[in-house]
Amino acid sequence: GIDVADDISDFVQWKIKSLCTEAAYEDIGDIETEKFKNATKKFHKVFNMSMDEKLVIYYSCSFWRGRVPRQGYLYLSVNYLCFYSGLLGKEITIVIKFTDIIVNI
Repeated sequence: GIDVADDISDFVQWKIKSLCTEAAYEDIGDIETEKFKNATKKFHKVFNMSMDEKLVIYYSCSFWRGRVPRQGYLYLSVNYLCFYSGLLGKEITIVIKFTDIIVNI
């Protein structure tokens, strides 16, 4: 039989890789390109990722734990979902491999 978790994982990885390919062919302008290059450098440095790990997109967002939200950035790469916040002297880093995400169907 077909394993649903493997199918979902394969689909997510395929979708992210297709976004990478699509982004490679878009002209997003010099300013956005520079911002993305800086975000890519930060992604590799903060999360200690190999240079082979391609950043697909990043978003400004908040992470809620307890009572206070932490403003930071969500980074989506080909294989990982990562969050970083470095405000008020407290750093939060979260790294989740897409293949570790479990779906209950």
